[in-house]
Amino acid sequence: MNPERWRQIEKLYHSAAEQSPISPDGRHIAFVAQNVSGTSGIWLRALETQTIEPLKGTEDATGPFWSPDGQFVGFFAQGKLKKIAVAGGPPQNICSTTPGLGASWSPSGVIIFNPTNRAPLMRVSASSGTRAPLTELDTARQEDSHRFPSFLPDGKHFLFTARSSLKENTAIYIGSLDSEETKRLLTEQSNAMYAPPGYVLFVRDRTLMAQQFNLSKLELRGDAFPVAAGVDQGTPSAFGYFLSRRMAACSLIRNRQHSTRAASRGLIAAVPIWDLMAPIAQPRWPKSRLTANNWRLSSMIRRAETATFGL
Repeated sequence: MNPERWRQIEKLYHSAAEQSPISPDGRHIAFVAQNVSGTSGIWLRALETQTIEPLKGTEDATGPFWSPDGQFVGFFAQGKLKKIAVAGGPPQNICSTTPGLGASWSPSGVIIFNPTNRAPLMRVSASSGTRAPLTELDTARQEDSHRFPSFLPDGKHFLFTARSSLKENTAIYIGSLDSEETKRLLTEQSNAMYAPPGYVLFVRDRTLMAQQFNLSKLELRGDAFPVAAGVDQGTPSAFGYFLSRRMAACSLIRNRQHSTRAASRGLIAAVPIWDLMAPIAQPRWPKSRLTANNWRLSSMIRRAETATFGL
């Protein structure tokens, strides 16, 4: 651990724009934080060592997401969609856009993203280029946004959330890079992600749920079952705070009471999302505020004994 680095952090941010902070190999987490000078940017934490380092050149960044090979982090900043090599070097502009609600990077080098609150999904080459519309809002269903895209393992199909002014029309859909057609998968006010060996994860009434998913037929099977209770969920944004990586799912949970059925299927990681930050115990120096239910910290706190931070 490098306590001097932790002392540089004043505040930690997380929003619905940040779906994929954990690297594909599960060894690093990318997060947005503000330093003591008031400058925000992306930091990387090595999960095995708890060391953190800032990614230089990511000032004012939001919504970090990883390339499939883990060599780059994409993000929104200064009116651009950008990428930066984890190994170092300056950021590279991909296309012009305002900060959006989610992005996903395919193995074929296509990035799909939401460019703003009320917009369909866009696509662009990760090597830079002009963005192009990927989906179209359905006015008959009073859709106002397509958001939180997440590629499926084939790299062509993806999950996304269509938000509507009508609750019954806010739903999770499957889209494709090769077709304008979409398929409704679940009527839920949540984002969704795929979890090996064959599940779709989503949030229902602040409970992380899983349902079997046939990748070849792009169909759900059986009934959804609970994975973890007490998941933080933003209903207006239709976003649940959870992750899927490799063989595990992580979630922001209040009491860590996991479903035994889910655990038996390999869907549970040992810790919630924010426990991937440095652990804390009986903090003496709160520099944070609690959410309305008084259990989730929205910024960081410091443990005086070790000068480490966490949530």
